Amino acid sequence: MVRELRVESFYALLRDAASASSSSPLLIFPSASDADSLCTLKIITHILSSDSLRYSVYPVSSFNDVEKYAGLNLHSSKESISLLLINWGCHRDIRRFLKVSPEVRIFVIDSHRPIHLHNLSKQNSQVIILYSQEDEHHADLAYDFDTSALANASDLNSDDEIDADSDSDDSDSDDDAEEENRKRRRLSEDPASDPVKLYGKLKAGYYKLGTFHGKPSGCLMFELAHSLRKTLTICCG
Repeated sequence: MVRELRVESFYALLRDAASASSSSPLLIFPSASDADSLCTLKIITHILSSDSLRYSVYPVSSFNDVEKYAGLNLHSSKESISLLLINWGCHRDIRRFLKVSPEVRIFVIDSHRPIHLHNLSKQNSQVIILYSQEDEHHADLAYDFDTSALANASDLNSDDEIDADSDSDDSDSDDDAEEENRKRRRLSEDPASDPVKLYGKLKAGYYKLGTFHGKPSGCLMFELAHSLRKTLTICCG
């Protein structure tokens, strides 16, 4: 799945998923703690209503609130369920924290940064985040990481894979092990020669940026409403 989405393509996926969830409305979970979330909610519900899509809104402050409102269906549902998280959640590994069944799709509009790389990985088809490199240029902290490339490498360079490599080396003869260690010491002087080490360095650098914000979610939704010509009755006051 292509992870970089403009507002129009993101909404098209959301609309299709909500339409396919015939037994359940779109479950919207806005953050209860910020004004940008309120503006975003007002605009997206206006757009959904104009497209005759059903939805239910549950303001939340934590992942536990989602389980309280959505129930065990998230873990075991055999029918399509669609969730929309507004201005929270993207900094955690959403699929792991919510333990969702394969039939659940989670859409995220969140201006908080950094984003957990597993949420952006193209291997993760259950979590769809509204995100593009162009919008990241409006973040309140400049950075030059290619987060899409980092995200796509994240599932390929897990800690388990590193541990497996170490176990394999231990089974070699002492001479071979010593030679391998010498090679590794030489390689370690240049992180670019070791993809795993380079990935770890870049990932740590991205997360060490600390908390910052991307383009406001309300602005992104206003752009969507404008592109769909559905702005006349919208007011966030």
